[in-house]
Amino acid sequence: MAGRAKWWEREPEPTTVWRACMTDDGLDYYVNTESNETTWEKPEELMTEDELRGTGDWVWCPHPTEAFVAARRIGGSGKNVDVELKDGSRLSVPEKDLKKLNRASLKRVVPDLTLLDDMVPQLILHNLKERFSRKEIYTNVGTILISVNPYQRLPLYTPEVVKRYVTKPMGKEMPPHTYNIAHDAFYGLTGFNELQSIVISGESGAGKTEAAKQCLQYLAAASKSRSGVEKKILMANPILEAFGNAKTLRNDNSSRFGKYIEIYFNEMGRICGSSTRNYLLEKIRVVNPAKGERNFHIFYQLIKAADAGLKKKLCLEADASTYKYMESCTDVPSIDDKKEYEIVVQAFKDLEFSVAERDCLFNVVAGVAALGNVTFREGKPDQSEVDPKSSKWVDAAATNIGVDPSVLSVAMVTREIRVRGQEATRAVLNETQASDARHALGKFMYGRMFDWLVQRINKSMGNSKSSTQYVGILDIFGFEILAHNSFEQLCINLANEQLQ
Repeated sequence: MAGRAKWWEREPEPTTVWRACMTDDGLDYYVNTESNETTWEKPEELMTEDELRGTGDWVWCPHPTEAFVAARRIGGSGKNVDVELKDGSRLSVPEKDLKKLNRASLKRVVPDLTLLDDMVPQLILHNLKERFSRKEIYTNVGTILISVNPYQRLPLYTPEVVKRYVTKPMGKEMPPHTYNIAHDAFYGLTGFNELQSIVISGESGAGKTEAAKQCLQYLAAASKSRSGVEKKILMANPILEAFGNAKTLRNDNSSRFGKYIEIYFNEMGRICGSSTRNYLLEKIRVVNPAKGERNFHIFYQLIKAADAGLKKKLCLEADASTYKYMESCTDVPSIDDKKEYEIVVQAFKDLEFSVAERDCLFNVVAGVAALGNVTFREGKPDQSEVDPKSSKWVDAAATNIGVDPSVLSVAMVTREIRVRGQEATRAVLNETQASDARHALGKFMYGRMFDWLVQRINKSMGNSKSSTQYVGILDIFGFEILAHNSFEQLCINLANEQLQ
């Protein structure tokens, strides 16, 4: 007991009218016991010495990588202001670029942005960043869901998680999730007989394709269908991704087409079919993938994973880099082309494609790939002909698309002009024109094949025309600003701007 002050010798502890409290969400707030005033800002009487040193005039400061960061004003004169960031670094910033900040608002990290003290861009970004750091990638804005792609697998879509949302009691608030959006759409349809639509929009790499798949997964689980059609709807995804998705600079599995899916339900609230509409397939990718990007996944899957017999039938080479349309990038660490091919083949079986139908699709892909290696040379002045050195590729393309090689050779170097009332005349193209004609043929064939594929998938979903109840899911093609934008890309950028 030696050295300890006796109770009558102790200094009286400071008293304060402020009392610290905590909300059910774990947020600190403070109550004045005399006036009943409440505040999120911690009163100075309750602050530690370190906290007192951090008091002052706080502002939002522009930052080159973080967009905005919190900073404390420490001085300055004229048009510039000196500020100190949280890491202790100091900057001189034009006063016009600073925005006033209530520091207490930084403590409130909310699941719904409508609960923020002030819905300004700086605080919205801060809230999203804080939630992302906690692996909470979803945040609501009322009925809108914001998703931030974590670029890693998180345990957010397990059967247990699906079950929690499917069986949640009426009125219970659940954490923000794509399942919440799908849940509201499902019960809006089945409970109130109102048609529903889910719009999924964002830039390339934002996670739209995954969000669409999770909405489908939830609807399949919630409807408890016994016909197996919901499995078919889910199995259509691997096929559409193989033929319509590609690796871009920003996303290894980017949808290069837009799609609108209607999921039909019967009077019992069970899925009875679906219909998919596609639009704006990025056909330019077929013949001219950007540097560092890949063609559509199916090209690489066939070359890397098809068995020897099928490769021989398709006249395929063993190395993807052999092909001009694929040489810009052949391997992606995050993509297992062999495994994905096996999934696609199984999906064809599940959707009851015949082997002949499947192989016809593969024929078109292999034929387009071979077309890219056809070269031309000058014949007569300002006229071209197929270079004999590329006869191997002409034969491979002709075999796959079912035409005579000589007919295909002539078609690529000539243009037929028809005038009503006169016989058709044929003009010979120069080398540049012939090369363009070859590219146009490849794009045309792939585009028509993709349209047929979508319609064939719809046929596999059964007859759903009798149902008028559906949930629509619009998975928009991701917007990007590229060095050279295709016409399709410009159109989809405009569509995204209008949707947002």
